[in-house]
Amino acid sequence: EKKDKGTRRGALGKRDANGKFKGKGKRNRGAPASAETKAEFLKERQAQVAGAIEKLNRYTTQTAAAEVNKESSAREQHRRSTRGNGALLNGGLGSPSSSGQSPLASSPMSSSSLSSSSVQTLWKLACESDSGKSCDIEPLCFTNCSGRKSPFCICAFKKCNQSKRKGLWRKDQDLLMEIGDNPAFYERRKRWSNESKAEIVSPAGLKNLGATCYANSVLQCLFNITGLRRDLLMISAGGTKDKKGAVPEDLLVIDGIHRLFAEMQFSPNGIVNPGHFLTQVLQLNQDVQQDSQEFWTLLHYSIDAALQKLEDKRFHNILKSSFVGQTSYKTVCKKCKQLSDSSKNLHDFQVLELEVKDSGSLQSSLETYLAEEVLDGDNKYFCEFCNSRQDAVRRTEINNLPKHLILQLKRFRFDLKTFERKKIKTNFRFPLSIDMDPYLAKDKSQRKHSKKESLYDIESIILHKGKSAAQGHYISLVKRDEDDQWWQFDDQNVTCIGPDLHSLNNFVKDETREDSLMSTQMYIIVYRKREASKVKAEEISVDILPSASKNQVSSLLGSFKESKESYYGKRDLFLKNLQSKREEVEKLLEYADEDYDLKQAYCISSESLSKWTSTLKGCDSIDMKPFTCRHNLIDPRRIEDLKLISPQSYSILRESVPVENVLSADMLCVHCLKEVFEKELKELKMEGKNRIMLGKYHQNMLKTQSSSTFYISKRWFQRWTKNSSPSATMQISPTDDIICIHGNISPSVNVDSDLKEIDSELWQYFSDACSNLDTPAPEIRSSQKICEKCSGSLSNNHSIGLCYVTAKSKKKGVEAIKEITSSSPMMLKSREVYTAIPIRWYYEWKKLLAEGATMQSLVESISRCVWSSRHTCKQHGKLLGKEPRVAFTKIAGRRNSWHQSIHESNMLILTSPMWKILRNAVGFRDNVDFEVQVEGIKELSPSISVQRSFCSICPHELKGEYAKGEGINLWIYGAFDSATSGSSSKTAIELNVDQGITVNDLKEAIEKKTKQKGIIHALLYCQEVLKDNQTLSSLNIDDGDALHFETLNELSSDAENGHDVKNFEGTRLMS
Repeated sequence: EKKDKGTRRGALGKRDANGKFKGKGKRNRGAPASAETKAEFLKERQAQVAGAIEKLNRYTTQTAAAEVNKESSAREQHRRSTRGNGALLNGGLGSPSSSGQSPLASSPMSSSSLSSSSVQTLWKLACESDSGKSCDIEPLCFTNCSGRKSPFCICAFKKCNQSKRKGLWRKDQDLLMEIGDNPAFYERRKRWSNESKAEIVSPAGLKNLGATCYANSVLQCLFNITGLRRDLLMISAGGTKDKKGAVPEDLLVIDGIHRLFAEMQFSPNGIVNPGHFLTQVLQLNQDVQQDSQEFWTLLHYSIDAALQKLEDKRFHNILKSSFVGQTSYKTVCKKCKQLSDSSKNLHDFQVLELEVKDSGSLQSSLETYLAEEVLDGDNKYFCEFCNSRQDAVRRTEINNLPKHLILQLKRFRFDLKTFERKKIKTNFRFPLSIDMDPYLAKDKSQRKHSKKESLYDIESIILHKGKSAAQGHYISLVKRDEDDQWWQFDDQNVTCIGPDLHSLNNFVKDETREDSLMSTQMYIIVYRKREASKVKAEEISVDILPSASKNQVSSLLGSFKESKESYYGKRDLFLKNLQSKREEVEKLLEYADEDYDLKQAYCISSESLSKWTSTLKGCDSIDMKPFTCRHNLIDPRRIEDLKLISPQSYSILRESVPVENVLSADMLCVHCLKEVFEKELKELKMEGKNRIMLGKYHQNMLKTQSSSTFYISKRWFQRWTKNSSPSATMQISPTDDIICIHGNISPSVNVDSDLKEIDSELWQYFSDACSNLDTPAPEIRSSQKICEKCSGSLSNNHSIGLCYVTAKSKKKGVEAIKEITSSSPMMLKSREVYTAIPIRWYYEWKKLLAEGATMQSLVESISRCVWSSRHTCKQHGKLLGKEPRVAFTKIAGRRNSWHQSIHESNMLILTSPMWKILRNAVGFRDNVDFEVQVEGIKELSPSISVQRSFCSICPHELKGEYAKGEGINLWIYGAFDSATSGSSSKTAIELNVDQGITVNDLKEAIEKKTKQKGIIHALLYCQEVLKDNQTLSSLNIDDGDALHFETLNELSSDAENGHDVKNFEGTRLMS
């Protein structure tokens, strides 16, 4: 009864060496709490392994005898069957072995000739071996067993509880995701409207193409102005086509927004893709965030310009009548009290830009907008009547208001200190309804509105969510005429808010006024004239569309219906196959739980079985070859990855998926299993010997005063004393990182800190242990000295460091330069000390990695780099080279944060840990290198200070040090056209030139090598534009320097270096 309740998991047996209970059927593998208990544990384990080897030897003998008896019986039967039919056939079953050896000598041992109980015992031995250390010896499956690593347990593939379902046992809704999304899920819902007493279709959202939320918010506001929507849907721009059958260039914007609004109005899909209109028609960059107000203004001008091209003049003024008002600028001379002549002029406006700073409410911002400005001092006004400069007063007056009044709040200010746009996060109060009469021109003859026509109600809002102007997200809130409800449009996510905005977290209710709200995210507000006539929903139907657009809508409806029918067909077939597969899996697992003869069981890969039982597709085939040993039998080292199933379960599996290289349970390789135990016994003995030597060392029984002492690596010795596994430590020789190529002590070794002196007994143990692990350990006696050959060539050969570094250090060095050349520039911290290297190494490493250079070539390049930082002049002892010139770029969105502009500097800045990895890769552990410190100045670009001075007298000693031929090698960085794709991409090329040539000659050499003429507009070195008539030598441009160029087609600021790109430049909005 207790077993059925799952208490078998807690069936504890004896305590292990760590004092913990060990589960039933598991062997003791706990870590001992003391040296004595661990010694007992090792002794006990050695006895267990020795007993297993003895048992395997008996099975080997039994198997050999069974094989001989089997072959003798077969030979006798064959002799009887061929008696009287002549001599035995050559090569037949009865023919003797050509080598004269017994069958066991020519083939490995398997358990096929043993009984079922013996086969089961062998599998248990395999689970007890070191290869099967995580396997349970017996299945011991219990209620809700999650499936352990035992080859006998397949509970992991069974149907689990509702909260733990996985694979085929998940919910049908989750599994149906494999065939794709259900189109009905995105279908627009219909809801009853009390306002119109009819069913209203919910509005559609717009897909965000990357960073197009600014455009989506504006388009939703325009679309939900029903009068404008109706007029744009009635326009037949697509019917006006040129000779080629295409829409004329000047009508593309109208045609694009007409098609988009038609899809948003009549498509049954709740998510509309505006990609055609935004990227193809307007030619916007979908990955660049822009300002929604600027987009609205430019879109207004583009649509209005296209409307003027239409033959139907009814649509020429639909934007002007909706959004355009008029203002005038009144200037009054203080002396003569006369208005200027220009005061009579009226100016159209589409948007009123209001101040947010120092203005807590909309009314206050309007008063500031209309406030008088005094013109005096140097800013005096020239009065036409006084014929002289006079003090004057200037004010703005609103003369005419549009149907839809657009107010933009100046949330973003340009900071002259940081040269960034900052967001003003002031809480702003705005009314839901406003009377604009107090803000109109005082002279009633100058305005065109009665008091009733000055009342406005809020219609839509655009919010900017984000902490700064460089980042954030735009959403729009719109009150629809169809149902008189507020809706939130967050790209494709559309939510009905209700009849008011009070429930939104974006707003705070104004306690002083019931009809006002406050928000820190408010950016654009649209008010509608209360007296303006509303367009009824039934007026916007398919009937008002041109014939071409009707066909578009019909196609949308038809394709959506087809997609739903196609999905439902796939769904029904999927569910049918799913039910069939579940029944098949349940049947297989049901047979697996029945009792069966282990000798008749089959082995299947756990991964393949899991894939077959957890997915509808299953697997194409199962190949058991990877689980065989060199004898083509079951490898006992892979039993953790195998499962044993019954013959009935195996037949079900074979019906649906082919199995190659079939392995039955009686094919477990006895020979390999014996090797596993012998290897473990060898390691246990080594561990025991290791414990003895460690004990002697800690008890000071090892003397180092004798003449026969040896040197080993101190770091290796420290690992040996701390690591409990000697085999892991001795995979590396104890003298590997202190010996040079000549077998002596490396000159880079510090005798006091890097060497450890040991006696002959301990050295002999290390030498023997490493030999057993195929890790030769060359001996270094304490009488040996530092290698004279390496010391003599150290000052001349800058790659000598490659002789005595470990492979691990080399690999780390190569990984370091991969990270340096592939990752983005790091953020620099003020007053932090860094290491600087010539910029040439950055380009050289990038080139070597792109060419797939070998590790040896990469390490040699690192060695040359390390040595170049150590060059000092012989006379003065100062650094040789150039003064560092490092350019910095401000990180967008972060205060006082900078990173290096790599292509505009002559030095590359590295962190100290990264430089240490490069030094270790070539065997140098001292800190002699070129250090710089970043000096940060608040709000200004940082500078660097050098820890060591440069020698200005002896620069010639370094010239030509790394030149590969005549002249100097330069790195040229810029935008080169690809020969295959034709597109332009920025990269660096290496160019060998004479130092005496001019900059103009260098430009020609670059264009000649790249076979691209006229691509260079300006050539720069460390942000300095080079003049064409200057020579490279006069500019102090030497071997390894890097230059970059700008093309005529390039923008003045490069996006790679963090500079801003001009808004909407190159789009159809600017044409």
